[in-house]
Amino acid sequence: MIPCFTIIIPVYNVAPYLRECLDSVLNQTFSNWEAICVDDGSTDGSGDILNEYAVRDSRFHVIHKENGGVSSARNAALDVAQGEWILFLDGDDLISLELLECLNKSSANKEADIIVFEVVKFSEGKSCIPCPKGGPSCLIDVSQRISEVGLFSYFFCKAYLRSLFGPIRFNENISNHEDGLYLLECLMLAKKLLKIYFPGYWYRKRVGSATNSSSNYKPLLDYTFLAPRYFSILTQSGKIVPHSLYSAKICRFTQMYIMWLLQNPPSARTVLWARWFEMVRKCKQFRGFPFWHRFVLNACAFSRSKIVAIILCGMIFRIKQFCLIILKKR
Repeated sequence: MIPCFTIIIPVYNVAPYLRECLDSVLNQTFSNWEAICVDDGSTDGSGDILNEYAVRDSRFHVIHKENGGVSSARNAALDVAQGEWILFLDGDDLISLELLECLNKSSANKEADIIVFEVVKFSEGKSCIPCPKGGPSCLIDVSQRISEVGLFSYFFCKAYLRSLFGPIRFNENISNHEDGLYLLECLMLAKKLLKIYFPGYWYRKRVGSATNSSSNYKPLLDYTFLAPRYFSILTQSGKIVPHSLYSAKICRFTQMYIMWLLQNPPSARTVLWARWFEMVRKCKQFRGFPFWHRFVLNACAFSRSKIVAIILCGMIFRIKQFCLIILKKR
């Protein structure tokens, strides 16, 4: 029988958390699933734990490979996935025990290509406290307009219809923000997005995780590579792009630059500025940008000033957000 859900779990040296992660899958109230666990060259015994669970339950499938990064691990699993829906789960995170049952009920008689659910963050060493379930689900048409609901949420709090997104793969040449690019490519193909208010994914905030690591400026270099590609996909999609999306992304790029500028020694700042400026130069060519955002990017490129970039892309955007909040309260 073809499984309804395929859960892809890339694993690299997360042995202290792995059993808890796998148990959250094993104890699902909905039974028609498969889990493809990819041991990406772990050296802490994570691979042995995966083998143990594969022996206990045949729904667990294990792939052992040399270390190639999380993108290559996810791609290896995508190559053999059989489920109708694809979900992604990191080896140190958890999913709610009722998630698959909730997704199965929500997808029935719906035409959604992507199902979005809620994320709960919890700190290392603290227990998971269930959050209250929200309101009813809503079906969003994204055939003509890109939805902020889809883009402004995490890549891993979604279920992807394999028949539509099966050929899409992660870019293995970058090691940061590769999931955002994958999500964007999926959203370009999607026509309907289903939002359900269910706390399905439990994200563990811990020191040393890939998301919280900031030991060098490689993430910024990856981001400057992704930015032109990101906006190129948006402008070529033929869909209406909300102005707030451009604002948020431009602000994010600048925040990334400022953050890594402060975290790295002066000797690295010239390289950082050169890469960030190159990103600005490429991004400002896209005609889909609203007038204000084109002005911001052109001003940054023309001045070549860090101060101008910080003020235009960061402070003014924050002031705009503050004003909108105040207006909504009145």
